[in-house]
Amino acid sequence: MKRLLYLIPFTGLFFPLPAQQESKAETMLRATQSWKSNCMPKGCILSVDILRGNSGHTPDPNDLRQYISIAVAVDRLTKNPSFIMFEVDPRANKDDGISLTFAHTVPDGKSWKLVFDEEGPLDLSITRCDETTCNAVVPGGVCKGPGDRGFDVLARMQTDQHLLVTYTRGKQVFRTAVSLGLFKEAYQKMLDTELAAPLGKPSR
Repeated sequence: MKRLLYLIPFTGLFFPLPAQQESKAETMLRATQSWKSNCMPKGCILSVDILRGNSGHTPDPNDLRQYISIAVAVDRLTKNPSFIMFEVDPRANKDDGISLTFAHTVPDGKSWKLVFDEEGPLDLSITRCDETTCNAVVPGGVCKGPGDRGFDVLARMQTDQHLLVTYTRGKQVFRTAVSLGLFKEAYQKMLDTELAAPLGKPSR
C-alpha cells in the first residue's frame, strides 16, 4: 500500500464522454486507480495507491511519498468494515489532518458540473506519521461527521461518485479525486468472490 488528483485537469476521467473517448479515459483511469484485494482467514483488505494530483506542483511518480493510499478492511464473518485507512505524504501538516469531500456529477446544459456534498468536508485526524506515510483511521468505517452526526464513510463511498482527498504540506494544499465507481466495482467483486468463498477454498 502506498499513496491526490486535482479534478479540473482530469475532467475527462470523471465526466461522461463519447464512446471512443470514454474507452480511452476508462483505460487510463483503471491503470492509475487499480484496487487490489488481499485476503486472510479473518477477512480481506481492499486497497488502492494513487499518485497525488498536480495542485500547482507536478508530482513525481518515482517518489513514494507523493502517493495517497486508501484501504478498506472487511471482516469475513460479519462482512462489515473493520476499519478504513487513508495514507498521505509523511511531510503533511499533522495538525491539519486529512479532509474527505464526497461529490457527484449532474447535467449542466451540454456539459456536466460537480456537486459537492451539502454537509461539507469530513475532517479526519492524523493519528500516526512515520518515514513513509501519515495516516488517519476510521474504526468500523463510521466516525463523527459535520455537526457531530455519525458519518458512515463506507456507505458514502458506495453511493457517491467521487471522493476528494485533501491534505496540506507547508502552505500548499494537495487534492486528489478518487473514482468511487471503480471502488464500488472492486468492493462488490470482493464480497461476491473472496469473502464468499469458504475458508481453505480460495475463489477463482
